[in-house]
This record gives sequence, C-alpha cells and structure tokens, in this order.
Amino acid sequence: MLEGLIKYIFLFLSAAMPAVLASLRLVIDHICAIIAIAYQNYRRRDAQTDCDRNSH
Repeated sequence: MLEGLIKYIFLFLSAAMPAVLASLRLVIDHICAIIAIAYQNYRRRDAQTDCDRNSH
C-alpha cells in the first residue's frame, strides 16, 4: 500500500516538475526584472541629486 502511494507520488512529481520549474523560472525572471528596474530608478535618482548638488 505504502509503496504504491510512494510510487504514485514520485510519478506525480516527475510529471509536475517541468511545470513547477517553468513557473519558478517565470517568477524569478519577474523578480530580477523588478529589482533591475528599481535599481535603475534608484541610480537615476542618485545621479539627479548629484547634479542638483553640483549646480548650486
């Protein structure tokens, strides 16, 4: 009984793994993109304050 259950779970996992990995990759890509955009905005704001500081 338990062996059959374990075998079923392994089959399910091996079938679901590609979908899980694909969605994980999508989530990671989104997170990386958000971080990159936020970092660029932060750098741009930083450069802007430097320009304001230099102009005075």
